[in-house]
Amino acid sequence: SDPNTWTKVSGSTYSTTIPVEGDTVVIERGHTVTVDITNAACATLDLGSSATTTSSGNLAFTSTGNPMLTMSGRILVGSSGNTSRTGSIVFQNGSTLITKNITIGGTSTTPATGAINMTNGGLLKTSGFNVGTGSSTWTPGLGTVELTSTNTLPSSVVTSFNNLIIGAGITTLATNINCVSSNVNYLKVNDSATLNLSTYKFAAQDSLIMYCGTVNGSSILGSDTLTLGGNVTVKNVATGNKAAVISCRIALGSTRIFDVENDGTDSVDLVVSNSISGTTFGLTKNGLGKLKLTGLNSYTGATTI
Repeated sequence: SDPNTWTKVSGSTYSTTIPVEGDTVVIERGHTVTVDITNAACATLDLGSSATTTSSGNLAFTSTGNPMLTMSGRILVGSSGNTSRTGSIVFQNGSTLITKNITIGGTSTTPATGAINMTNGGLLKTSGFNVGTGSSTWTPGLGTVELTSTNTLPSSVVTSFNNLIIGAGITTLATNINCVSSNVNYLKVNDSATLNLSTYKFAAQDSLIMYCGTVNGSSILGSDTLTLGGNVTVKNVATGNKAAVISCRIALGSTRIFDVENDGTDSVDLVVSNSISGTTFGLTKNGLGKLKLTGLNSYTGATTI
């Protein structure tokens, strides 16, 4: 929010304005810009110089005050043309970054690296990730990622999450994905959103949250396996009567609770149409909603209703 941070021409004296919605922003010359307000905005953001210098650019957030930066366009974390044109983003608990798309690492000749660090938490809302050819790093930490549009996750670098929200559209895997954290975390598939495993595996570290009682419902599909790391919760949105659907294979990993809310009609609220496996593990059904199992199940523990 400090105008003495900004200039309209690279390397010139500071101006008396700060970026606003619609501005193209480049952070370079080794500077770190810290978001300290709740309504920071711009159109696009480049971290790392693109032409005039061979220097890095870094974005950070204050640890208090719930700082937020919203972009109508994309972010490039790390540029190309020189390996010194690196970029980084460091989140803090309570911080939010909203962007259309985010690319980590340079994508052209002589790419620089990019780094995104969510060790301390924060929320990243994006339509998707791209990974450049530079050697980049992704640290999910205690952060939450919400995918806001149809996308395919990268096959490298961005392959693990703490909290992951499939917010809208269809998210498709391009490699095996893990939700890994020492903290309690979740995989959430919103109403009308779909997680497509394709031919890959997804290992959830803790809770799985889905939605029924909607016009479309939540869905998880694919030809490989969703391994549960915790219990399954299906919540009623009360805008329709569509069920949540899981049509990929499920590995229980332990005895799990399926807590299913009732959408207020006679409709099924959660359909599991593929096999459920788990030697010695069982399934406990809680809630007033209807759970329908139609696969050839092989788990050997008790089914408790």
